[in-house]
Amino acid sequence: MPLFITLMTILKYGLIGLTSSIYFLKRFKGLGAYTIIFSLLYAMSEYVLLNMRNVMWMDAVIVLPLVFLGVYQLVNQHRTLLLYGSLFLAVVINWYSGYMVCLMAFCYFLFEYFSWANHRFKLRTFLPKISRFIAIGILSVLSTFFLFVPNLLSLATGKGSIDVNDFNFEIRHTAAASFKALLPNTEFEFINTGIIFYAGSLMVILMAYYFMSHSVPLKEKLFNGALTIFFLLVPTFSTTDTIWTTLKHAYSYGTRYSFCFVLYFLVISVKGFLAYKADQNRRLLGKTLLVVLAFYLIIEGASPYSKMNYIGFLMIILYTIVLGWNINRQKSQLVLMVLLGLLSIESLKVTSSYFHFLYFISNAEFETYTQKTTAELEHLKQIDPSVYRFERMFNRTGAYRENKVVNGEALSLQIPGVQHYTSTYDGITNEITDRLGYNISDNIEINYNDSILPSDALLGIKYLYAKEQQSGYKLIKAYDGYDLYENPYALPLGFMVAPANDTSLEISKEDNAFVYQNKLFSTLVGREFEVFEPVTGVSDQKNGSTMTFDLPSLAGEVLYAQFTSADRSEKQLLKNGEVFRKLSGVFSEGVVDLKNDHADSNPDQSGIKLAVEKAPEDLKMVVYKLNSDVLKEVAADLNDQPLEVSQRENNVFAGSIDVIKAGQLLITLPYDDGWQVKVNGEAVAYHNHNGFMAIDLASGTQKIHLVYYPKGLVVGSIVSVLAVTTYVVVFVFLPKRREVRKNKAL
Repeated sequence: MPLFITLMTILKYGLIGLTSSIYFLKRFKGLGAYTIIFSLLYAMSEYVLLNMRNVMWMDAVIVLPLVFLGVYQLVNQHRTLLLYGSLFLAVVINWYSGYMVCLMAFCYFLFEYFSWANHRFKLRTFLPKISRFIAIGILSVLSTFFLFVPNLLSLATGKGSIDVNDFNFEIRHTAAASFKALLPNTEFEFINTGIIFYAGSLMVILMAYYFMSHSVPLKEKLFNGALTIFFLLVPTFSTTDTIWTTLKHAYSYGTRYSFCFVLYFLVISVKGFLAYKADQNRRLLGKTLLVVLAFYLIIEGASPYSKMNYIGFLMIILYTIVLGWNINRQKSQLVLMVLLGLLSIESLKVTSSYFHFLYFISNAEFETYTQKTTAELEHLKQIDPSVYRFERMFNRTGAYRENKVVNGEALSLQIPGVQHYTSTYDGITNEITDRLGYNISDNIEINYNDSILPSDALLGIKYLYAKEQQSGYKLIKAYDGYDLYENPYALPLGFMVAPANDTSLEISKEDNAFVYQNKLFSTLVGREFEVFEPVTGVSDQKNGSTMTFDLPSLAGEVLYAQFTSADRSEKQLLKNGEVFRKLSGVFSEGVVDLKNDHADSNPDQSGIKLAVEKAPEDLKMVVYKLNSDVLKEVAADLNDQPLEVSQRENNVFAGSIDVIKAGQLLITLPYDDGWQVKVNGEAVAYHNHNGFMAIDLASGTQKIHLVYYPKGLVVGSIVSVLAVTTYVVVFVFLPKRREVRKNKAL
């Protein structure tokens, strides 16, 4: 896998350089061999370097130069195929970045139109061209609906929902920060939340020269200057930043749209290079250097420049010296070679810095870890072939709650558990796991910080890999450095529950995870149960910034706590004076296992003292005791009529169940409208049972067959066919027909 990712990343770098070279060569006459300089700047830009670990976002970087070229051909040559095809490709490959490409295509259309019209606006020429551009854009997006509509509908309950608060106006960055972002900067926090505009220091001096050159018409400089300032200021304001980030605020990897602006900045730098190549004004070049250095000196302000910033200044000076040579036929090859050498040195320096921050484990270590883990998981499936869900409380860097940077590891290892990270989160899944007591961080990650025996049992988490004893779990195998535990109460993937006309629970804001589970299990079984009992006699006291909680002596009991606060910062939880747990991610509203049933957890039976350092004023805690006998009774009742799964692959799920008494089959898959359910070969309806799927079944042996089809696939496919047909007829067939008639008339 690491080798494949490496080769794929290298290939994408090459394709970025290839498509940008094609664009620069066809768009700018006279650039010649210097094309390689600007394609290298684009391919080694900060955005591309940063997304070496988000390779799916590199695809849009590949396609964008083709979109630019397609816009150029539309405006200047009345050709539409490249624009239509490249926009289609951008959205199909990744609708998220495709949205940004479409926005940028419109901005670039304005650039090309005013370049074509010598920066004069004439309505009679503008309307036909903008109409054709809009028509091509709409048809290209509609042609992608066979994929776009299912994706959009699947995100409607989660990531696809719009939060109006994201559009609240605020200043997120200073204008100076955008200009500083044109310089190399590899501060990790800057990478995650800052502005990503760097594409080589050469770009800075050439952009500045373009705007200072006397050979560039004033109207052109004013228009392109306004567009440049607009792009630089987009990250400054929350509203514009949100609009460009697909109408959602990005909590990490800021300015995800910046690759669009970077290519435009490089276009301006190419025009600056061509202007200098034409007039060879070395005095103006020297003035430009002084202006650039003076400008950056003035805007330094309260934010001192980093070491990498100063390397950028040094490179700007060196590039200026090299460009100061006469770029004529005798010396152009030498200048090109020197520029390439300097670019290589700068790129290697910046790239090595990025690798230092982004990659902290070698390929060899990763392969060893993966092979070992895969072998152990295969062994588990041999022990219990029916196993569906299980969990791991650690990753290759340590415990999940200590370092969640690789919290998508479970998905890569095909571990169907709770712990996962996804930007395309589903609202129903998040609601289920949140109510069951698992920690959710900013909606995009569900954290399995602690085992919760009843919640795990309901979800069918039968096995657990952990480095410490888990409350209520049974140790079944010891490995090197960690152990395998079994949940004795784990339920199957599907089981019969009590019939009810209304299965929705009445939930109040005051209901914590323990109250909710008591209500849920009572509904499932059909009679009142208290799997969790509240612990009384808990006292709290605030000592300075530390909040302490004193619990009574309950030796041997399984105890869980749940903390709530509006404070989203990380806190330290102490137990009996020792560091016990990080309340990690956002301030943990997830349930914490207090490890009270262990032999060494409370040897003097004097009670438990918990403390939260730097505790917020609104911090609250509840503690509940697990009633193991009740959980055992509930599990036995629900395990009485299990669904025997015979097929579980891709989008198909099948099994059979012997129903003793008519009721509802609960399948612990998150509810989704895309399932088609058949019972004994006949299509039946299913409904939402508190976030899970439920099917009404009569008594007797019932064969269940589920097939998942993304919602909107049929409608989206029809729209795509109509859009493609419309494009072919209107923009290919009819123009050719008119051309044939015109030729015959001649």
